[in-house]
Amino acid sequence: AIGGGFGAKAGTTLEGIVIPLAQQTNYRPVKLSFSREDVFTNTFIRQGMYARIKTGVTKNGRIVAEKNKFYWDGGAYTEYGVNIARAGGYASTGPYDIPNVKADSICVYTNHPVGGPYRGFGMSEIHFAIEQ
Repeated sequence: AIGGGFGAKAGTTLEGIVIPLAQQTNYRPVKLSFSREDVFTNTFIRQGMYARIKTGVTKNGRIVAEKNKFYWDGGAYTEYGVNIARAGGYASTGPYDIPNVKADSICVYTNHPVGGPYRGFGMSEIHFAIEQ
């Protein structure tokens, strides 16, 4: 049984190594199992994000404008990083109906581990920034 991945199975990591191994065993089942340490070194991490948010509010407290700039840490190369940055840009105002919005959501390369898809696909980071 494979079970749910909630995004963690969307990208390609070491799983491709199992295919040639399976071919060498006449297609008998091959099992790839990771220790907890292997999970940290061979799978994606949740991307870091730096956010700048400027909000325009009326005197009665209605949010009427927002200017967002999000910088996503995609890691040393990109797997799903740009897709997460795009999804974050689309959802940059969260659940709020704001009539005037400018949003920039940028994925940058760094020397950090590679970021990838996880449950929520960037929404946790965006909503944390919005609600601060």
